[in-house]
Amino acid sequence: MISVIIIVLIIALAIAIISVVLWLVLHKTGSKPTTPTVYYPVPYKPVPGNVDVTVYYDPLCPYCQDFITNDLDDAVKEVGDIMNLTLIPDPRLDDSNRDKSGNVVNRKCPTDIGAGNCEAGLLADCAMSIYPKASDYVPFISCMEKVITQSDTVDDIDKKAEACAKSTSLNYNLIKTCATSPQGMLLLNDTYNKAAAEISKVDTKSNPLAFGYPYILINGDVLSANSRQNLVAMICMASNSKNRPKACS
Repeated sequence: MISVIIIVLIIALAIAIISVVLWLVLHKTGSKPTTPTVYYPVPYKPVPGNVDVTVYYDPLCPYCQDFITNDLDDAVKEVGDIMNLTLIPDPRLDDSNRDKSGNVVNRKCPTDIGAGNCEAGLLADCAMSIYPKASDYVPFISCMEKVITQSDTVDDIDKKAEACAKSTSLNYNLIKTCATSPQGMLLLNDTYNKAAAEISKVDTKSNPLAFGYPYILINGDVLSANSRQNLVAMICMASNSKNRPKACS
């Protein structure tokens, strides 16, 4: 009986020694188990020319702010040359004004809840209209999304946007003039209609989580939440362009 116990102890000691040796070897060489990179959905079939990237977002949504200031901002810098970017802010317009038939007329920014959201969307729309290159308007919008908060008033957002325009070399007077003009509301109503049209395509009745901001399309296919942080890689996989940027090599 004693000999059996001794054998068991020897075996246990040997296993412990082997484990310690393996641990030391692995940490000394820097070898660590690797986790394969998995992209969802399955990589897109490459298409010739630039990749169409459409982003629907809520200006004051924390997930949207994180995506725009990190993933989208990086993508424009690294693979902007092969992107056709469309940014569509959901301005949350007040559509309570209706005619006798119940049709919405004269949508406008709300004056209480949603006012800041609407103002941020309005400034973004005007910036994109005046400066149509993504390399110009994305830094401005990204800057805004870094600093605006849900507790900001319209005046707060205006001041922060002005500072962002200055830091990104855009003319804020032009942007603000647009935002306070009928043209600004036309732009805002257009993005409102585009967001509403896209939402209507999604089956949210059977799956309430099927639509959420940010909602991203690559060449018309929905980019899953799991792949947002791999935006550059997904764009590279969707492109068959001959002039692929360094980030795609």
